[in-house]
Amino acid sequence: MGAPLVRATASALVAVALVATASCSSSPDASTTPTTDPFATSTASATPSSTASPEPSDTIFTGRDPAMSDAEALARIANPATGETWFTSPKAIAAPTWAASDDYLGSPQIHWYELGMRAGNTIVGYTDEYMQEIFERAPDGSWQWIGSPSASEPVTGGVGVTFGFPDVPLNETIYYDSMTLPQRFTLPTGEALEVNPNDRGGIANPGYTVASQPAGTPVDSLGGYAILRYTTPVTFVWSETYGVPAPEGVTYRDLYYMLRTPYGMYIPLFFEPFVGLGDITWSVATSFTVDQYSYIADLNDISCGPWEKDHNTIVTGIPESEWSVGGTTQLGANVYVPKATNPLAEPLYDSYVASRDAASGSHVTMGAFLAAPAFVGYVVPGTNEWIVYLNGAYSGRAWC
Repeated sequence: MGAPLVRATASALVAVALVATASCSSSPDASTTPTTDPFATSTASATPSSTASPEPSDTIFTGRDPAMSDAEALARIANPATGETWFTSPKAIAAPTWAASDDYLGSPQIHWYELGMRAGNTIVGYTDEYMQEIFERAPDGSWQWIGSPSASEPVTGGVGVTFGFPDVPLNETIYYDSMTLPQRFTLPTGEALEVNPNDRGGIANPGYTVASQPAGTPVDSLGGYAILRYTTPVTFVWSETYGVPAPEGVTYRDLYYMLRTPYGMYIPLFFEPFVGLGDITWSVATSFTVDQYSYIADLNDISCGPWEKDHNTIVTGIPESEWSVGGTTQLGANVYVPKATNPLAEPLYDSYVASRDAASGSHVTMGAFLAAPAFVGYVVPGTNEWIVYLNGAYSGRAWC
């Protein structure tokens, strides 16, 4: 189903995850098919969560460990040893009797699901957009709150604690290997797909649910998990929000990844090809300084401050001739700086000037703006897909 993404050790462990062709619908988008095989060789990450290993291990891990390595977490989800099984899809149920009269737990915004089984008990959870808490319901109808369902979560040590109802006591002995996620998956090129290891996901694709939501392109799988890649068309947000004209002939798509869980929820994965401008080895003169505003952010993100890396904007229609190589990432990939004729230069500069003037601050010239650099380009390895990142110190969004 794709080439291995992460090859991990902690007694020689092997796990998977990776990137493949994009999809704007249930069918692959031929325009984004990689021109070369990006998974032919696996390159170590600059800050790897694990080291290379040629063979998987039969090691069985037990117990909790809040300091658990990614390698161990990957081994646990690949070969769970805690006895849980998951339904193919979550089964919607009515709120349990003890919760139905509660203003929050019994409200229309809360949805309850049976997720799977363990030792004869039914595993149940509820969502408020995202999965909130996990419970087990015994055949005799008794309930217990599984307060720390991941083996990498710490326990509180609470004695006699309940979920808020006398008949739903806390159980911190039970955990599920298959809910114990690493902090990141690593692409063969070394780029990270970060995940909050305690995020249990949502019933739909969180934050991206639209009428024509694509199915996503499966990239690989590990245990009961699958990594899905999505691309969806978006508008040029700067014209909508800041009133600057959109460059003619340029189109935009959101690129994002979701982790489909074995119990039918979806968890966002954060694609991070490099951390910031300060991590680039520059081959051209730059003037940016590493200060509170020199973070990088996605081209189409408008909130102030660094974006959460849950989406990256693919830009189509700007020829490679409008860019020059400016430096390389720690993984050896090129980072590009714009030429003066780059179609994004004028609208991004206009928004920067307008926002600085509104804040009664001075602004630099267009030449200094480009040389800073105020924005950079990056090509997704193995594809012809260009992603554009903003330098917050020279972006209209930094001064809102």
